[in-house]
Amino acid sequence: MSKLYCSIDFEYRGTSEAKLDLICCSLSTEKGVEEYWLRDDKSKLKARLKELRDTHIFLVWNYIAEGQSFISLGLHPCKFKVIDLQIEYKMIANHHHKYMYGKQLMKGKEIKTSPPNYGAESTTSNARPLTNLAAGCYKLLDIKIDTDHKEEMRQICIHGTTEQLEQNKKAIQDYCTSDIKYLPEMWTKIKDFYLEFFERKPDQVKWDAIHLRADTMARTALMTSAGYPVDVEKMTNLSK
Repeated sequence: MSKLYCSIDFEYRGTSEAKLDLICCSLSTEKGVEEYWLRDDKSKLKARLKELRDTHIFLVWNYIAEGQSFISLGLHPCKFKVIDLQIEYKMIANHHHKYMYGKQLMKGKEIKTSPPNYGAESTTSNARPLTNLAAGCYKLLDIKIDTDHKEEMRQICIHGTTEQLEQNKKAIQDYCTSDIKYLPEMWTKIKDFYLEFFERKPDQVKWDAIHLRADTMARTALMTSAGYPVDVEKMTNLSK
């Protein structure tokens, strides 16, 4: 029986708050793309995610961020089956020079890196790869995402006024949807690497380990949202 996947991404603001100020969400299943503008109503998305939770594996890039978004909806991030593609990309880069070096996208520029020559002075050509979505998409799929546009939309989401968010509603939602477009194909590339590198058959994917890594990111999201427990009196003395 084939597995069902749901690619998902959120846009939000208020990253220093316990709950994020969610702007919108885009998700994609075998039935197509669904878009949710969350400035007015979050209940429909929450109900939809509860429905998908029992049937689908969620594909995300950075489950700390998306996990905090689930928390902000009143959903527990550890109750979802998730593949954090960013963590899996880091895994394969750490295992093979093919992904650690060679052509890379760094801050919007295409460069070629090579393994360091130990003893020689370090240069940019020895740089470790970035692990943002654009860098991963470029390395895995040879597709270059417009990072300037991503940064423009990101700045509007983080710093824009309520009026600016409404004025740019379509652009923001389109940007959110664009971030899930390549996730299934990226997962296929990563999964194929695991099968080839570890000489496994298609039915030997280590699902428990993959979900455990995502669960670690979910718990990090919980910790990030809750903050660290502190003794207020002692912290006041420290601040003085």
